[in-house]
Amino acid sequence: MQLLVVILSVFSLLLGRSLTTKISYFQLGVLILLAAVHAFSGHAAAYGNLTVQEMAQFIHLLCTAVWSGSIFISGLIVLSENGNGFVFSIRKYGIKLSSMATWAVAGVILTGIYNAYFGLGRSITSLVHTQWGDTLSIKAILVIFALVFGIRNRYLLGRSDRDWNSVTEARFVRCLRIKSMAMILILIVSAWLANSPLAS
Repeated sequence: MQLLVVILSVFSLLLGRSLTTKISYFQLGVLILLAAVHAFSGHAAAYGNLTVQEMAQFIHLLCTAVWSGSIFISGLIVLSENGNGFVFSIRKYGIKLSSMATWAVAGVILTGIYNAYFGLGRSITSLVHTQWGDTLSIKAILVIFALVFGIRNRYLLGRSDRDWNSVTEARFVRCLRIKSMAMILILIVSAWLANSPLAS
């Protein structure tokens, strides 16, 4: 089922060469469907159909997609294009990005804690005595690493117009690119975690 949704997603991206509002909504719907299929067929499905665990996993996947996707695309593509003729205010872009990412991170953390509680079999000791717990620890460290750079950039964006200069802008872009690479590692570890047996 997930493979079929991925194929549909790729097909929708090919249609997106002549992007219209209808195609954009179609692509968004396909991605939401992919998150739903994954949430309702993964570890959370072990607790039954249409459970709180499945809904928490669904929200976790959507928030992860918004957070990692926006940071990854911004750090490695959008800001790279800025130096090649695609000119815009990096600070204004960063403020909007930071605001959106903050809400997504809040969703990731809240649902992540909830998912971890059940994944660890409701026992904190499973964090250090199981493969799933070890993988979760690695993911948590990477998330904290990404959050540190996010906080750093939010601090830079909070500076006054007088203090925002080319040096500050370069630091912001550099932090965002490092965070983008951290996001790739987070997604890799997340995939590993999703395919590992639960600690419970």
